[in-house]
Amino acid sequence: ALANYAKDLTKNIDGLLKEFGKNRKHMSEAQAKSLADFVKGIADYVKNLTKDVGTMMNGFKKEHREMSEELKEKLSKDVKGIQAAVKNIVNDAQTLVGEYRSDMAKARRTWRGMAAGLAKSRETGERVAPAEEAKEKKVGKKRGRKKGRK
Repeated sequence: ALANYAKDLTKNIDGLLKEFGKNRKHMSEAQAKSLADFVKGIADYVKNLTKDVGTMMNGFKKEHREMSEELKEKLSKDVKGIQAAVKNIVNDAQTLVGEYRSDMAKARRTWRGMAAGLAKSRETGERVAPAEEAKEKKVGKKRGRKKGRK
């Protein structure tokens, strides 16, 4: 009975060891498969993340390029507008200065005419209209700036 018990015990232990070995092999295969799937998942995630970041960066570069071009165009238009405004201001100022010169020349002629009429009136004792005198007397040296000088 003891021999049969030892034989059965050995047989049971061999069966348990074979079953443990088989279970360990299945668990090892399952764990290796699970680890491979996990690593593949991480690799796919990193690959997709790299692709997405690259796409985003390209999008940012494109948008930056477009904004830069728009800004260049806007600045160019603004500079041209400022240049035109300055040119208009300079032209208007030159016109105004020309009008002032003309008015001053006219005033100078009138003043000279009045001075000549007053002098004649003092000499002769008669009264002479300043407008008539200015029309008659258009002589005298021009004074003032020479043309072309600024």
